[in-house]
Amino acid sequence: MTSKHSPSPSASRRRALATLAGGSLLTVATLAGRSARAQAAPQESVDYTRLAAPQPNDHPGKIEVTEWFGFWCPHCNDFEPILENWVKKLPPDVEMNYVPIAFYDQQVPLQRLFYTLQVLGLDRSWRPKVFAAIHQTHLGLDTGETQADWAAQNGIDRKKYLDVYNSFSVQANARRASSMAQAYGISSVPTLSVDGKFEVLGSAKALTTLDYLIAQERRTVK
Repeated sequence: MTSKHSPSPSASRRRALATLAGGSLLTVATLAGRSARAQAAPQESVDYTRLAAPQPNDHPGKIEVTEWFGFWCPHCNDFEPILENWVKKLPPDVEMNYVPIAFYDQQVPLQRLFYTLQVLGLDRSWRPKVFAAIHQTHLGLDTGETQADWAAQNGIDRKKYLDVYNSFSVQANARRASSMAQAYGISSVPTLSVDGKFEVLGSAKALTTLDYLIAQERRTVK
């Protein structure tokens, strides 16, 4: 006997099915969310690689991110504004470092250009100018003399530029950059490394991976 206060069998069945369906949808949504999070996490050997031999951090107490680049490299030129927008938002515990690469002897003068600007305190502010001169204006900055001419046109004393360019410290820094690149096993640019442990190929997607690796390193330090 069915009371007027009791739901009919068909109504009860509909409610049960609705409850079951709702639970199933919740389960599917939960699993989908977990799957999305799992897929979003960068994967070792896919999104980044771990160095077989970790390298020293030149900035103790900070998480060091290094871009291995070449002024001569068109991909580095394309990546430059993307990277610099990311660098502007880095927290205080992250130190951004740049190492110019020379795979061939003719690329060494551009290594020395970077370190010359570094001595002059212009390495950060002049990076866009150097890339633009090479890749947009198509200037051949492949000797100290041509670089000095260009520097003089942009307000740097020509003799001062050449004195720094030919200095022992600039030449030593260029040699050290090449030694470091060999120790890291750098074979292409742009490449980014984190704390001398991980490497990521430079691209817009790489920035998400860098954020992930920085967060992992921060947990390790703490």
